[in-house]
Amino acid sequence: MKWAVRTWGDRTAAGVTAAVVAAAFVAAVGFAPAAHAATTAVPPGGSLALDQDLVLSGTDELTASASGSTRCAIDGQGHSIVTMEGWTGRIAISGCDLQNLGTADKPGVNVVASGDGATFDVQDSVFESSGQIAISAVGAMTFAFRDNTLAESGLVPIDLMLYPNARAAFVFTGPGGPSQKLFQGNRVLHSWVEVGNGNNWLIGGPSAADGNVLIGVRGGAKLDGSAIVVQGNYIRPTKNYDHVNQLAAFYGTGRPDSPMVIEHNVIRSGNWMIREVAHADLRYNLLGDPYAVSWVLASANADVRVHHNVLVRNNKLVEANVIVEGFRIGPGGPTDGPSVSFYNNTMDGSGKCYDWMKRAVSVDELAVVQSLRSNAFINFPANDRDDTALVGPGQNQDYTFGKKGDPGPARLAYADYNLFYNPDAVVRDNYGISVDGAQERVTPGFALHDAESGGAKDQQDPPQYTGPLPVVFPFGDDDQIVMGNVTVCQILAFYRKLYTPAEGSPLIDTGDPADGAGNDIGAIGAGVPAADDLFGTFCSDAERDLPNPPTIETKCPSPITSGSGTGGIGGNPPPPGFMCVCDESATAPGALPLTILAALLALALFRVRRARRR
Repeated sequence: MKWAVRTWGDRTAAGVTAAVVAAAFVAAVGFAPAAHAATTAVPPGGSLALDQDLVLSGTDELTASASGSTRCAIDGQGHSIVTMEGWTGRIAISGCDLQNLGTADKPGVNVVASGDGATFDVQDSVFESSGQIAISAVGAMTFAFRDNTLAESGLVPIDLMLYPNARAAFVFTGPGGPSQKLFQGNRVLHSWVEVGNGNNWLIGGPSAADGNVLIGVRGGAKLDGSAIVVQGNYIRPTKNYDHVNQLAAFYGTGRPDSPMVIEHNVIRSGNWMIREVAHADLRYNLLGDPYAVSWVLASANADVRVHHNVLVRNNKLVEANVIVEGFRIGPGGPTDGPSVSFYNNTMDGSGKCYDWMKRAVSVDELAVVQSLRSNAFINFPANDRDDTALVGPGQNQDYTFGKKGDPGPARLAYADYNLFYNPDAVVRDNYGISVDGAQERVTPGFALHDAESGGAKDQQDPPQYTGPLPVVFPFGDDDQIVMGNVTVCQILAFYRKLYTPAEGSPLIDTGDPADGAGNDIGAIGAGVPAADDLFGTFCSDAERDLPNPPTIETKCPSPITSGSGTGGIGGNPPPPGFMCVCDESATAPGALPLTILAALLALALFRVRRARRR
């Protein structure tokens, strides 16, 4: 038996396609005929409409291509492109407009590649009103997904209150063999991108054109695997976050022998922003505008290095008053050694523009930070009343919040060469936790060399940036970013100029000398060049140039919804584990936004979930 090669012009794929016949043959006799492949081909200008699933088996192929501006088209009419178990063929689509593939509950593309040799190569194509793209590759696969658009009209469910009911727009379950998988230049405008147990992925790349824009309701990325590099992407979930549950911009879990590299990205928003990071280097990123909980959350044994990032709060996403904290370290278990380092970061809380904030660094009971060094903590309007401290205790094992001390519980292995400038904090207290056996501002390794070195306890030192420092995200809504008129390279370079230390700044060349000559405090250096001073230097000089820089807003937007400043409803203390400053007009717990209740529950489950994974 030999299958025909079909070329589709303006025709409908009826039930007599070679692929469908092949599927029927397999169902009838229990095996696929060897060495006979069917090809469904859509030429430039041609179109293909499905009146049932297009099923590929064996070495069957689907090809669709464009020629210049003459594109091809595929209309699924609610049906899907599907491969059968054991498929080792090829799907190659380029310059095609695809619509109506699958449904909300049924993937539009459902590829299973259990053997070696399959190819999935989709480029410069648009998916409208379509279901999930789902790929499972146990065997070795050649994979590229480049310059495509998953439109806002996507059909995957994005239930905002029940996260388990939501689905990723694109999901790849690996490992898919040793070859590098490329996910570059895409616009995913509906739901998130997910890679599970991946191997050798480049998500984004070294040029401006390589970066993905992952933006939309439940937009973001959830990545797990080995040899994964996430580089040059713009990642932001969009929504008013009242009544939203478990909306995170980013999850990233690498492997102990192959840490994930997350660098030169702009990651913004979410009622969780970076919900989880483990076995990873998180570096040279702009991390902005979390709504609740924290900028970055990691467990103490997560094997993470967070460095040379600029963390800002340039946007208030809802009217509810919610206290945000900076970097939170959860417990990794009593027998796990500390493995999280937080160094050379710039954290700007934007003063009182967006209500009160909690700590810049919060360390839970049974957690220890391996190293906290060379960071600039500025403009945090911290308010935990008399428990206010910029670096302090977080949640206890019984889900209450720990109280600071002087010296406080020993949850730091090393903390030195940091700068604090937080004039809007209700109490000027830099450290509410300590290094075991050390005296703050006296013992080397515990704040002795904080700016300025050898100064007073809890010293506040203006950082003297070039500025001006924005309190509103300068690039407005995301339209220009989605259209490619503004790139991640340009945004990072723009922020580099603003946060570069000015002449005479106490940040210059005063970071921990163990990290090399010319090391500065904060993410961006001046003075003697430092090898790791790479924030905002991504892409070529020409690609970083911004012909029309945006206007910088330095005054707080109006009106600003002000919190009570007391940490609870109507002036009452918050219940155990609570993390919000609530409006004084709210008189009952029922007035709380569901987002806050969801965040509270998620915080309580954090330790349990991590324990289950071990």
